[in-house]
Amino acid sequence: MPKEKTEKRLEELLEAALVKEEEQSYQVPGNWVWVKLGLVCKVKNGFAFKNDDYCENGISIIRISDINNGFVTTEKAVKVPKHLYNKYFVIEKGDLLIGMSGATTGKSGIFESDEIVMQNQRVGNIKIINQNALFGGYRNYFIKNLANDILKIAYGGAQPNISASLIEKIFIPLPPLPEQIRIVQKLTSMLDKLKQARELIQEARDTFEERRAAVLHQAFTGKKKKKWREENLELVTISPNMYKINEEQLYEIPISWEWVKLIDISLFRSGGAFKSQDFIKDGIQVLRMGNIKTGELDLEKNAVFLPSDYDIEMINKYILRENDILITLTGTKYKRDYGNVVLMKIKNNEKILFNQRILCITPVNVNSKYLYYYFQSDFFRDIFFSQETGGVNQGNVSSKFVETIPTPIPTKKEQHEIVRILDSLLNHET
Repeated sequence: MPKEKTEKRLEELLEAALVKEEEQSYQVPGNWVWVKLGLVCKVKNGFAFKNDDYCENGISIIRISDINNGFVTTEKAVKVPKHLYNKYFVIEKGDLLIGMSGATTGKSGIFESDEIVMQNQRVGNIKIINQNALFGGYRNYFIKNLANDILKIAYGGAQPNISASLIEKIFIPLPPLPEQIRIVQKLTSMLDKLKQARELIQEARDTFEERRAAVLHQAFTGKKKKKWREENLELVTISPNMYKINEEQLYEIPISWEWVKLIDISLFRSGGAFKSQDFIKDGIQVLRMGNIKTGELDLEKNAVFLPSDYDIEMINKYILRENDILITLTGTKYKRDYGNVVLMKIKNNEKILFNQRILCITPVNVNSKYLYYYFQSDFFRDIFFSQETGGVNQGNVSSKFVETIPTPIPTKKEQHEIVRILDSLLNHET
């Protein structure tokens, strides 16, 4: 077909598919137009492959779960025998797939492999049907940006669903093709820079964690303040007596220090099993594990409260006090995503209670912040997780075991000095 006729046909299609001005979401430049997505794309539905057909070797089938972080992968894809091959459902390199069912309705991903794969049901393939009007990269960014809006227009209540026809009725602002390409190039450049910035931030965080671990290591082996100790104590040598745990020696400490079990220097309280039906919107706050991150107490996250006139005995039993230390006892097994610790600071005589699977440790005759820092050290955490129990996903550490964890205790004077230097170093880092 002559180029002149092709361009004329495109102009006619665009004119017929223009979105009325009152229906346009926002104003666009004069050389742009608002059209329905279906003018330039066709959403193909997948095939309902049967679970009974799945096999170890064959053709990979792309399901919604294979769409992640803007891309489509076959790493965990199921397979069907080669005799079920159907050209209509084959996904081509560069195709944009979209989830059309469930909580992830609207998430999209680009298929960038040369592998032969096919499309499962409830996965849509947004195929460009007019290359003269729409650039693939522009389509990809636009659909990704619309993920939340697509989920909102999905139907089905508890189980959202969206049809191919509904997706094709979505309005899209369409610049001229050269401008689409420039927009994609600019976005790609900006996102690459953002990715690099995030990597640098993560690298800085990793470096900080390494330095932090090194500082804590020195503090709790007695090396951090060796010179100070030599100036303030008459005799400093390394003790040959070392606490043993699991038949292994822990590590040497200065002779002026001693190894004790936590139960010897602390009072222990386990959190209350408060009933969720008693929770209200305001009153006495009950801390749950989600409120506790190491060094940070998030009182706003999913906050729950009990009535001010709640059982006075329960309040007295589980109320938190200044310098109490909280540590979470449950999380994901093998991920060490719990054992989070915070040092309580009570403001304005506020009443705060703590829920089950949180352990409250009240230091006795020992610097609270010294213990707080020790609980963050690799020494403590390695011992803490050495007795992790639980099923496949959930990990637990018992409060009774925590009571037995060995703790190196310097003189009170040196405890205060260690806290002072850790405050200075770690606060400066953050």
